[in-house]
Amino acid sequence: MNNAIRHVVLFACIACCACGGQLYKVAVPPKLAPPFLASDANGLNAAARALTGDEALGQFDANLLLAGIVAVDVQLANRAQTPAQLAAFNWQLQDSANTQFKLIPPKQALRRVMRHYGNTLYLRAGYAETLANYETLALPLTVTLAAQQELRGFLFFESKYEATGSTGLTLTGNLAGQPLRLKLN
Repeated sequence: MNNAIRHVVLFACIACCACGGQLYKVAVPPKLAPPFLASDANGLNAAARALTGDEALGQFDANLLLAGIVAVDVQLANRAQTPAQLAAFNWQLQDSANTQFKLIPPKQALRRVMRHYGNTLYLRAGYAETLANYETLALPLTVTLAAQQELRGFLFFESKYEATGSTGLTLTGNLAGQPLRLKLN
């Protein structure tokens, strides 16, 4: 009986050690160079690029495409004299076949990654640390971009599981009636 208890305690210790720390080693700040900003007539410069499977692996320690997530690296620079409300953008992503991808919050993106990789045993602290890194890297959607301010972050879009990539992606947003269309990759 003593041996059985010892084995259970030993297994519990090993399981806790194996499930501790971050779930994924998310690179904060981004490892990739920012997308090239192109000038725009309305004073808002924008650029975006969809991460490939390898780039996502380097940035998020997970292949997001296989987990059903398209991560888009977005950089914005407000060169106008008036602030821009990011909440008004209403970001949308579609591919060349006009398939719409749903914008999801970082928490839902992490959940999809965890489901794909089968993470069911983990410490709350490790999950919280990984989620905090996802949220740190995400493009804030409710802030005001002041004049001459720049901002960079990732938008997460839901796609099909086990996707290997999408072609002809276009990211669109609409600010004060002025559409913003960015062709990706």
